[in-house]
Amino acid sequence: MAEFFVLPVTKQNIWFYEHNDLAVVTRGSADLRVLGAERRDKKLQLFFERYAPGANIGDEPIVHDSETAAVVVQGSVELEVGGQRRRINSGGGFQLLASSLTG
Repeated sequence: MAEFFVLPVTKQNIWFYEHNDLAVVTRGSADLRVLGAERRDKKLQLFFERYAPGANIGDEPIVHDSETAAVVVQGSVELEVGGQRRRINSGGGFQLLASSLTG
């Protein structure tokens, strides 16, 4: 029954967004916005994230079955996944496959 409530809102396969169209998913002291919130069955979650110095997403990790990828546009971020911690500087990035986050 729970599967019924997580069905995609749309079957559309192409979207175009302006900054103000992104769905706001703010957590902790970070400003998180997501592209394509209408489709929960997609394989890649793409966020526009803005952090003030020292900001974070809070104590609870973000968990989902999709892939995540990011490029640091300005400054640097520290990321901890699966016991690994890395600092990523401007121009660098990361990609996390959903299968790499289990086990």
